[in-house]
Amino acid sequence: MSYKEIERLRLLGFRKWYERQLFDGHASLVLAIFAVVIMACGFELVSIRDQSLGIVGHGLLIFGGCVVAWKAIMRYQRIMVNAEYVGGHANCPSCGKHGFKWPKDDPPVDEKGLEIKALCGRCKTRWTIDLGEPGKVSGF
Repeated sequence: MSYKEIERLRLLGFRKWYERQLFDGHASLVLAIFAVVIMACGFELVSIRDQSLGIVGHGLLIFGGCVVAWKAIMRYQRIMVNAEYVGGHANCPSCGKHGFKWPKDDPPVDEKGLEIKALCGRCKTRWTIDLGEPGKVSGF
């Protein structure tokens, strides 16, 4: 996660941030599906020998759909890995409540930007969420 994403998490709060991450991730997945449909249309136009776009136009349609689908899938993967990692570590170690607040007396992010200091809203237990590990997950 970048420092900008951590600041967005701090400003929105965990629950709203997590909801928006899931929405943005699934919007990227829908975009990838549409891009695959565009690619399929490009292949279909090549197979019926339609001369309206020409072979270069069909190739650009197929290539453009491929690039958009790849970028959308990579964005979906990045968003979902980060959201699930933070969401998986958002349970209070003492009472088990899901979600956290930012401690008012501690800076929420350390100087390296790799840890979030969390505070349970129910029992006031503090814990840290190490953000150095999500990048190690390869995804697919």
